[in-house]
Amino acid sequence: TEIVEPLEEEINTIEGLKELRSTAREEVATVIAEFELWRDIDAATQDVRDRVLRARRRLPDDIEEPIVLKIDPDARSVMWIALTGDERWSDVRMSRYADEAIKPRLENLRGVGRIQIGGERRYAVRVRVDPERLAARRVTIREVVDAIRRNNVDIPSGRIESETREFLVETRGQFGSAEPINDLIVVEREGGPVRIRDIGEAVDGVETDRQTARFVNRIAVGLGVVKQSEANTVSVTRAVRRQMERLAADFPSGLTYTINSDDSIYIEDSIRDLLFTIGLTTALVALVVLGFLRTWAGTLVAALSIPCSLLGGLAFMYAMGFSLNTLTMLALILAIGIVVDDTIVVLESVSRHVERGAEGAAAARVGVIEVAFASVANTVSLAAVFVPVAFTAGLIGRFFFEFGLTVAATVGASTATALTLTAMLSARLSPPPRTRGKLYRLSETVYAGLEKVYGALLRHAFRARWLTTLIAAVSLGLGFWFATLLSTEFAATVDRSHFIVAFELPEGATFRPTYAYAVR
Repeated sequence: TEIVEPLEEEINTIEGLKELRSTAREEVATVIAEFELWRDIDAATQDVRDRVLRARRRLPDDIEEPIVLKIDPDARSVMWIALTGDERWSDVRMSRYADEAIKPRLENLRGVGRIQIGGERRYAVRVRVDPERLAARRVTIREVVDAIRRNNVDIPSGRIESETREFLVETRGQFGSAEPINDLIVVEREGGPVRIRDIGEAVDGVETDRQTARFVNRIAVGLGVVKQSEANTVSVTRAVRRQMERLAADFPSGLTYTINSDDSIYIEDSIRDLLFTIGLTTALVALVVLGFLRTWAGTLVAALSIPCSLLGGLAFMYAMGFSLNTLTMLALILAIGIVVDDTIVVLESVSRHVERGAEGAAAARVGVIEVAFASVANTVSLAAVFVPVAFTAGLIGRFFFEFGLTVAATVGASTATALTLTAMLSARLSPPPRTRGKLYRLSETVYAGLEKVYGALLRHAFRARWLTTLIAAVSLGLGFWFATLLSTEFAATVDRSHFIVAFELPEGATFRPTYAYAVR
């Protein structure tokens, strides 16, 4: 409370603060400030720093300086690299090599924000004291700590000058191993100096033994690649893979690395599946058009209109700075079924005039004029649906901004394509009625039969108007009822082909039994 409460009092006065949460546990406290979406996050971060600086004078003097960080959803590791070695490589040696030789080279790559080392075991000297021996020599823990701090330091000692040269002098006082610390004098007593070895021992160890890493049942050190917020995951991971291949060529003997997780694999697989879906849906739409128009020329015109419309949408995405991601690809897939509508309407209008004996150019001109206003109205109505989705308030609007605008732009491109390219191709490629092929003549009987069935069904619907209205009302009511039974969630659970196992031991369990349980 001595740390958290002063910080909360200061941060709580910042404009646009939505929620303030605090957690405190042994040796660490965290204060999370959540702001409204309209608040500029960079300005809010600066305000938080100013408030923390103002509250610093009310905090205890012996604490570490507070750190202010922006919580970025993308600030997580997109790739993990496991560094393993043979019996010549200890976890301390691997941690040092990862920190000094690999981490700087990876952090220099474009798009890489930082490299975090998992299971790091930094070398440190641990001093173990015996309470009974401390009491017998009347030495306190504070005196031991102060003695080590006074002697474990490098001190600049001036310089040596000559007529032409000068040299800086530095007194090396930091200990490089545990043995010299055992000879360190803590205090002077009547019986003589009291050294570390008189009250305990200094041994080689690690800074913290509360973490470790293993890979395929071997001691390992993990390298987590955290990308920058605006960086592309696929580009970053590809660059890291290439860099690791170059670094591995200079690895000391016995050291190897393995990429054990890579988020870009899932992303690339998803994009590949979406591209396949776009190709498949385009082919299916072309087959449907062939089945109803019954001309190869009309099918070719409709098939060409799909990629032309999608290219218009992609050009808009490039101009807006959008990327090919799950939402924009979903928008393109959705647009495929929509963009062909205007083309079919124009094709049908032109074909009707051709069947009546008009020449190609005249039929195209009259046919397009007849349906142009309807096509534009259809595009505007669709834009009126999808554009507001892009500007929805809150977090949902942030997710669907690219989706809504991409659909609207692609549909607009489809209308332009239908009224220009489709009209021109129809004028050039539409065959006159006397040259209809065998496919058209064979299917004409089928469609004539379907027309008769539909006509009969329509007549019955007009005769039994109350029954038709009742069926429609019941269907509407069932639709609303089923809608209330649907569960709601922010996003569906996605299977990314990996899982995490978490376990909890009884309260108070130390690291040793936890580690033993994990490796079983």
